[in-house]
Amino acid sequence: MSRMFAVLMMILFSGCVFAFDNEKDKSIRFEETPLKNADIHCDNDDDLLPERNDFELIDYSVMSNEQGERFALVTIKNKSSGQRFFVNNDLVALLGNCSRVLAHEFEPYRLNGGEQITKQIYFGFQRYPIVKLLMDR
Repeated sequence: MSRMFAVLMMILFSGCVFAFDNEKDKSIRFEETPLKNADIHCDNDDDLLPERNDFELIDYSVMSNEQGERFALVTIKNKSSGQRFFVNNDLVALLGNCSRVLAHEFEPYRLNGGEQITKQIYFGFQRYPIVKLLMDR
């Protein structure tokens, strides 16, 4: 009976360890962006461009998890004197294979003239890391 109890406890314990490891894999981590300020020219530079907008990309940091989800923590500023709405097609991510992706759709952020905000933006599951974010044409 005690042998069966010991086996049962080992099975339960190992299940808890696997569950913990699975959750750990979903943790989002900041990544380095060594090409953040680099002048990068890819063959497909005109394939996908951000919409013309009145926003300035003040700063950003990219993040990911082991499953390949890509995120960015962005700080943007409305350069106009009037109210503007920041939407997903105002921001494009350049990936490590030179492809470009839009941020996934999100509720538009309303910014008054001169207002600045920091938001997390989701770029979905991508095989390649985000190399740079583009907000200007």
